Amino acid sequence: MPTVKNGQERGELNFEGFQSEDRTIENLQVRIDFQTPRWVHKYREKDGDWLLYPVNMRSSEEPNPIRETTNLDPYAIRRAFEQVRDHKEATRFLSEAGRFWIFESVSWRQFQEWQRFFGWLRLGPERGREYPEGRKAWDAAVGRDNEFFSQSDEEFTRSRFPSGFPNEVGSAEWKGIVWEDWQALWTLRRFALHPEGPQLAARISLAWIDASDSHEPENWKARSSLGINPDSRIPFLRVEAQTSIEAIAATIYADLAQGVRYGRCKHCLRFFKVESAHGQEFCAAPVHLQSSPCKNSYLQNERRKNERRATEFLIVCWSEGLGMAEIRAKARMSNIRLTAAITAKARKKMSELARQQKGGTSGTIQAR
Repeated sequence: MPTVKNGQERGELNFEGFQSEDRTIENLQVRIDFQTPRWVHKYREKDGDWLLYPVNMRSSEEPNPIRETTNLDPYAIRRAFEQVRDHKEATRFLSEAGRFWIFESVSWRQFQEWQRFFGWLRLGPERGREYPEGRKAWDAAVGRDNEFFSQSDEEFTRSRFPSGFPNEVGSAEWKGIVWEDWQALWTLRRFALHPEGPQLAARISLAWIDASDSHEPENWKARSSLGINPDSRIPFLRVEAQTSIEAIAATIYADLAQGVRYGRCKHCLRFFKVESAHGQEFCAAPVHLQSSPCKNSYLQNERRKNERRATEFLIVCWSEGLGMAEIRAKARMSNIRLTAAITAKARKKMSELARQQKGGTSGTIQAR
């Protein structure tokens, strides 16, 4: 798993520091304030899945002191979140990125669903809705119903408690718990588009910063304790995130609000910032290269696949006794491109097959 520190890849996972990317809305800077306690997480198997949980929230585990709350870089967290590939990496991620959501634990399946959900939102409504799963993700983000996540909202609530719990607490109290969980999940699904929603009125606000203050931008406490000089104050839009899901969603909100567009690379499947109006499909080329390595690799792979397909096509046609005129017509219908190099390669392979079959059958395959 690639590790991130202050927005850069480093030797160990660490998200401490201020945000590594700047976003503005109509020249108004957007700043995401994400401070959270962080516990060491562990995992255990549960119902064919992996449950990821903080150590000090379980009485059976040794007490785990909470590390000092500090400002975390939401963009670095987002990049690392997207790159998590198994439950062990997810456990490491949670141990450094802070609380995942307001609930005590998260399953590996749920973690993966949120990865895909945010991926579709980053592509934007037009690109995202081109795919069935992307359409469900956007419908879940803008509406009240959820068809994207595998669990319904009530199933999610039931999975958090023992099977007999609803009967123990009674119908009225159980309905209240289900309602509270639905409100929390609905708010999270909408956060990337509507952090200003009614339940989050205090989570997004216009704030001021003193441009003449010598303290680092992430040192909010030192800045606020000194007050603001009215002659040098600058406004900014402050989005407060309390969990890593909200921090990631806030970065998507800032992207969409500024009009930053993302695509998904056809080769490596990572997200890239769209910087071209000509249908960019691959990660951009580094400064020292003129062409995208991902594009080069993808085209090379496509050429190899076409070569294999065309070679196999020729061998089948020759084994059926077709002549080259018939083969070319059939190739055009099948959208197969034949070249002299491919034909020569196919003839060589046919010769090898003929040698292998010699003695095993009465006849050999001959390429016309």
